[in-house]
Amino acid sequence: MHVRNKSLGRPWAQAIVLAMLTAPAIAEPPRDHTIFALEHALVGVGYELNPVDGIMDPVTEKALRDYQSKQPGLVPTGQIDDATLMALGITPVNPAPSTPRVQPEATKVSAATEADSAQPESNEADQEKQDGRGWFFF
Repeated sequence: MHVRNKSLGRPWAQAIVLAMLTAPAIAEPPRDHTIFALEHALVGVGYELNPVDGIMDPVTEKALRDYQSKQPGLVPTGQIDDATLMALGITPVNPAPSTPRVQPEATKVSAATEADSAQPESNEADQEKQDGRGWFFF
């Protein structure tokens, strides 16, 4: 079977193909999982967002600013920050590093004692597994 490479004979077809090849693609705004979670949380506390699409549009920004203005300790910027996410019950992806909490010595000792008492006593089967003498089925 022989197939020839035919050119487009009609001028309007050539124009359509040329337009498709040279026209810039219509860029869709980037969708973000954090914005999805934010929008769902705002809907959960009573804001009407339609659609919930993961795009930070003016409606989402206005709802966020309104929520931030009603919460003590939040600055109404309309921008997503860790404090706002945590106020909505969302765990930030990269939370700001906090200072490590230091346990008092008494708590450390009791935690170690609880961990030791929570472990079951070792039996012969566990010892065989550790030694590599357990049963293997193929």
